[in-house]
Amino acid sequence: MPDLQPLFSPDSVAIIGASADTHTLRGRTTRYLIAHGYPGRIYPVTRSLPEVFGLRSYATVAELPEAPDLAVVVVPAAYVAPTLEECGRKGVRAAVVISSGFAEERGEAARERDKALREVIERFGIVVCGPNSEGLVNPLKPLVATFSPVFHDPAQRLFPESRKSRAIAVSCQSGALTFAFLSRGRPRQLRFTYQASAGNQTCLEAHDYIDWLLDTGGADIFIAYLEGIRDTTRFRAVADKAAAVGKPMIIAKVGRSEAGRRAAVSHTGALAHSGGADDAIFRHHGIIRGEDLDHMLDMAAAFAFCKLPRGNRVAVITGSGGSAVWMSDLLAAHGLELPVLEEDLQQRLMTLLPSYASAQNPVDGTAQAIHEVGYAKLVEIVRESQRIDTILLIGSLANEATATQRAEELAAVTGDTLQPIVLSTYTIATPGAMAAFAEAGIPCYTSMSSCARAIRALVDYAQFQARRGRLQRVEGTPLGLREEVGSALAAAGPVLTEADAKALLARYGVPRPPDFGPMLMVGLGGIHVEVLRDVVFSPVPIGREEALSLLGELRGVALLGGARGAPSADGEALAELIATLSRFAADHGELIEEIDLNPVIVHPEGRGLTVVDALIVKRKH
Repeated sequence: MPDLQPLFSPDSVAIIGASADTHTLRGRTTRYLIAHGYPGRIYPVTRSLPEVFGLRSYATVAELPEAPDLAVVVVPAAYVAPTLEECGRKGVRAAVVISSGFAEERGEAARERDKALREVIERFGIVVCGPNSEGLVNPLKPLVATFSPVFHDPAQRLFPESRKSRAIAVSCQSGALTFAFLSRGRPRQLRFTYQASAGNQTCLEAHDYIDWLLDTGGADIFIAYLEGIRDTTRFRAVADKAAAVGKPMIIAKVGRSEAGRRAAVSHTGALAHSGGADDAIFRHHGIIRGEDLDHMLDMAAAFAFCKLPRGNRVAVITGSGGSAVWMSDLLAAHGLELPVLEEDLQQRLMTLLPSYASAQNPVDGTAQAIHEVGYAKLVEIVRESQRIDTILLIGSLANEATATQRAEELAAVTGDTLQPIVLSTYTIATPGAMAAFAEAGIPCYTSMSSCARAIRALVDYAQFQARRGRLQRVEGTPLGLREEVGSALAAAGPVLTEADAKALLARYGVPRPPDFGPMLMVGLGGIHVEVLRDVVFSPVPIGREEALSLLGELRGVALLGGARGAPSADGEALAELIATLSRFAADHGELIEEIDLNPVIVHPEGRGLTVVDALIVKRKH
């Protein structure tokens, strides 16, 4: 992994193609860097002006008094490779190439420019963000190396007033979306640190920025927008590294539709594929899949302010009975439970509430009680429940003074409350009210469904981490067995018959498509697959514990537990088969195109299963 220090935190910057005309991208990029208070040395490079915004300019990179750490390149596409060659000879270590006209553009000329750019990058070892990038930002420096209109006002703070939010980093293949998260996250007091517009990812892919930040501790939460992943093995390694330290990755991977795939190719030159394999990889590594900008910010806000819950049980405290009923339905629709509170806690709550209030769950204190008692005293009681994993407050944030008072009261109890606390407002929220709750460590949601899915994301990630801690190390295959089966596969014809396939699978103890290597597909057989398409995917290999979790993802999993009086099926035997088959596929993936065990009859619990038919199709070299 190359050192990205000169890219994100340079002591000196050259703007190649600098301009004083702020109606142009070159002029805006130059002005924003200066106006936002970059503390290092700035060298405008242009042949047309003797100075730019009061700074002496230089006609060429060779004339610069030193080798700047970072070059921001805003020149026509045809001059990018020669410019980077000048930078390489000067000793420049990193560059942001804002210029477009490379892999995202069709035609022989664009391909030649892209080839020349790659050759220069490789020859000089320059760390390059882009091309076709909108730039990068590091408020910690501060470094604003972009023309994005998000930064048009230098008086607007790069960080929110509250510092309670955990640090969020962004790396996107879309320039506009890179800085949209900051723009839309400001009212929620989200603290964005490193932000990189990866562009065409000619040198660095979006996950490379995440990898470096994991090593340097530059962020706790990662947001990314991807149109393609070239190095899938490395992507998975970075995802594993993030999971190991409990830092969530929230990723939008587009290109599920045919129209989306066409747009991705024309946008950044990415080759997008269908989402089935992506979903499997994301689930396996605990990656939260972003559906849109708001959804990703909802998830980020939850992780930025909240602890992880122990389970999926939620307590609702409200002054609005109607909102509580509505929210209860939404929570249930997202697989969240609202258990009745313990009797002694209900009695203590009722000493603070009017007789017509409810203390079961939801705790409906009515508007009068919330006005007189507030939320904090109710939270202090509810948090003692052994049945509750998350506390959800429902209220109004229309009155900033009242909301600020409530937030200040809650600030005294949130620190030592084990459950995460979130708030859903049924009115428009003022910026000051949201800021006050953020200072108390409580994220606010202006949509009931957004609040419900944010809690669901916290629960899912907590369950992923718990599952990850329980996962058994995948059993290794004895070297002799692996070589023996590998030799047999290599010597066999292009398709193995049932007998031959079963013979090889039996050696492992048994009685793939896109980008991420062999994939395991599990689903109900017959019409259940063809009509209902009730299947789940996973990368290989996996252990028995993860196989059980995979089965739990099937909509028809209840059939395994017994239905209409039928006995429960032997799920343990099925999980063992899945794990073993996944290991077989992982060991011999370079030789195998497809393995099909169909049907597999699962007998009642404790009586195992029968593999009725098996087929192995070899790869064509």
